[in-house]
Amino acid sequence: MDGHPADPFGQITRRWRSLDPDERDEQSRRIVGVAFAKARIERPDVGCHHHYRRLLTAALTGDPVALGWLADTHRPLLLTRGRLLFEQDPAEWGAASLEVLLAAARWADAGSGGPWLRRQVAQQITHRMRRLVERELARRQLERAFDPARLPRIEAADDVEPHPELTDALEQMLSQLDSPTSAGLRAAACRLPLAPVAADHGLTHSALKQRMARARRQLRPQLAEFARSA
Repeated sequence: MDGHPADPFGQITRRWRSLDPDERDEQSRRIVGVAFAKARIERPDVGCHHHYRRLLTAALTGDPVALGWLADTHRPLLLTRGRLLFEQDPAEWGAASLEVLLAAARWADAGSGGPWLRRQVAQQITHRMRRLVERELARRQLERAFDPARLPRIEAADDVEPHPELTDALEQMLSQLDSPTSAGLRAAACRLPLAPVAADHGLTHSALKQRMARARRQLRPQLAEFARSA
């Protein structure tokens, strides 16, 4: 093992890490125009930011060695931000990391870039990986809520099915709301975090909570009637 067990991310980084020093020099000259020792990729100087730009461009145009080099240089950040995924399933982390890296690189490549291109890619990696981890946490909480091992205890505590007319009425109320508010209220009812819902709908956490508060005030009469009927 070379320390990169995740697939396909490990396969990508091995294209670069498997090269000997002479091969790295040769590939570095081909990709960024200078020997590997002179390439400023990890911490680009303001005057050498074009090295990282050339590496990014080559990786996005399908150069397998350039992509391996780009993936390897960002691996520490991807591993730090996605530690929860890596510890659970390295292969899942690898697939997610490759997806995040390419999305971040394309986003930065479409912009003006300039001397802070690597920093922009790193910021995008941090943002996108955080969203993936938040969604993974929400998924696990939902799975725990419906863990088959817990269902007999839940049913023993309360084996009465909800009245279908009441659940239909509540579903109808929720369907009349805008999508972010409805999704937020459903998540809150299941005691799931709101951050992934807000991110999926392009809202801040506070903006989503404000929408939910307004909806609760507007639906107060219906909710009171629902509570009495229940």
